[in-house]
Amino acid sequence: MTVDQIFQEALAVFEYKTDIVQFRKVEYWQTYEEVAKQLKETGKFEGDCEDFAAYVLNKLRQQGYQARYIFCITKLGYHLVVETDGLILDNLQKEVLPYYRLPYKWVSISGYQPNETWHSIKLF
Repeated sequence: MTVDQIFQEALAVFEYKTDIVQFRKVEYWQTYEEVAKQLKETGKFEGDCEDFAAYVLNKLRQQGYQARYIFCITKLGYHLVVETDGLILDNLQKEVLPYYRLPYKWVSISGYQPNETWHSIKLF
């Protein structure tokens, strides 16, 4: 599958729902397994940006892409997206975009492998 196919497939089955509404918690990061279980049982999955990100990150890795999380700030507040080869998969967008086309403040980035250290992003 292409990056765009993975992204469009994820958008088609994703329904945004805040953690407060879904889990009665201010913040809760679902695992890929939790998201996959919802998808298998209902044909869709509910969550917020980090849940969408967990899903697409794992799908990309399953297809052999190097992918990582990027924590950023949008005009709406804190946000999590996924990056692969300079392309951003973001539940707020309708298409995959290169990072430089998004008006976000990039804050930190994860490694490409699970449990790697996150690093601050400093742009000059």
